[in-house]
Amino acid sequence: LMGGAEMFVERLNYGFQKGLVSYVNEPGFLTTRAFTHAGRPDLSSYWVHNVMQRGYDLTGYPENDDTGSMASWFIFCSVGLFPNAGQDYYYLNAPLYRKAILRLSGGKTLVVTANASEKNIYIKSCKVNGIPWNKAVIKHSDIAGGGTIEMELSDVPTEWGKDFK
Repeated sequence: LMGGAEMFVERLNYGFQKGLVSYVNEPGFLTTRAFTHAGRPDLSSYWVHNVMQRGYDLTGYPENDDTGSMASWFIFCSVGLFPNAGQDYYYLNAPLYRKAILRLSGGKTLVVTANASEKNIYIKSCKVNGIPWNKAVIKHSDIAGGGTIEMELSDVPTEWGKDFK
């Protein structure tokens, strides 16, 4: 409807670049992830990191936290995955930390590791439970029992995860 995936990406990127996309409340949570659906998870990761850098600091976060929603968005994104409410999958992005341990129910853990740095904001490769993973999303069932997500990150955009399915 917008002229195809490339035109959609161009228009959405323009909206972010010109400050036309408001990212200060829950309705905007998935806006950065729309790039992933158009085959550009690199731009999702870029804008996620941009929002985290510009909108969050030691004094707080943008606008109203609405019972923890803005803080939750940051925490999920900072460990490299964000749930799509009402769906059974999480979006993957380059995490801020070299290692994050998420404690799950039943005493299980999910460990996310990466060569994270301020410049490494793109995923170059990924393994889930030791298996190469080239999708920018992961199903809940893939990680509900615990396990590992290992990411190799890059400071330049990559071809990783362009196939959403």
